[in-house]
Amino acid sequence: MKAVLIGLAAICLLALPASGERHKYSDRHCVTIDSHSSVDGMNLNIHDGELIFTPTDEDIDEEVRITEKHELFINDHRVKLDAEQQKLVDEYYEQMMALIDSAKKIGLEGAKVGVDGAALGVKAVASVFKLLSPDYDTEDLEREMEKEAAKIEAKAAKLEVEAEEIEDQADELEDLHDDLCDEVPELDKLDWFR
Repeated sequence: MKAVLIGLAAICLLALPASGERHKYSDRHCVTIDSHSSVDGMNLNIHDGELIFTPTDEDIDEEVRITEKHELFINDHRVKLDAEQQKLVDEYYEQMMALIDSAKKIGLEGAKVGVDGAALGVKAVASVFKLLSPDYDTEDLEREMEKEAAKIEAKAAKLEVEAEEIEDQADELEDLHDDLCDEVPELDKLDWFR
């Protein structure tokens, strides 16, 4: 019983709210992917619907930008694309935005599961006072907490499946990134973007 309460208290301490950061010039969330992410060697910022890639190496003053209209710019110069290249840019933009939306969704759902865990911890602490009643014992408390914990575990399992789907999306996007670099010579020249 003591271990259950300690575990629930730990859940309370670990369940911190998630927050988003808005760029000061945009009504969209600003998402930054740094060098520690799956996009090695580059940062990704989203500003006014544009995907803006920059190298993590501050000595390299370059930028790749894909607009909401699926235009490709390198260092503020629009890259002329043939039909096949344009199709890749279109698909890349749409898949990147879909991946970001999926990641935001799972992040919010994860935060909700964390809040549910924290609420369970608070409920467990409050239920300790029920133990003062002769009609309620530690087995009742344990049974009640296990039932609630099972609900949270089911939500967490669902999130795990969704996370695996996001991982598949990311793998597809990585393949598309490689195809884009292979097909657009201007991108292929940028070692940091490769």
